[in-house]
Amino acid sequence: MLLADAELVSTRKLLAKEKEKNSSLFLQVGDLKNVIDVYSGSQVLLITNNNKLTQDIIDLDKKYQDERVKPRLGSPLAWTITAAIGAMFGGYLLKDRF
Repeated sequence: MLLADAELVSTRKLLAKEKEKNSSLFLQVGDLKNVIDVYSGSQVLLITNNNKLTQDIIDLDKKYQDERVKPRLGSPLAWTITAAIGAMFGGYLLKDRF
């Protein structure tokens, strides 16, 4: 009878420890599910931001390429100076003819 009582007391202690361990593990599983939800949401946000930034870089590169291809004919001031020098040179060349 004493042996059965000792086994019963031991089993009850083990059962209490197992219940405590089980509840602790259940809480850990809930925390892990929350962490997984947070990470999956952050991945979606990261992919969305990455796609937007990639598109912005492509648009900016196209803009810069278009600017590089534009012919640069100079400013109006440069054309005015060139015309004045050309007129003076033409006048110098033509002064002996007339």
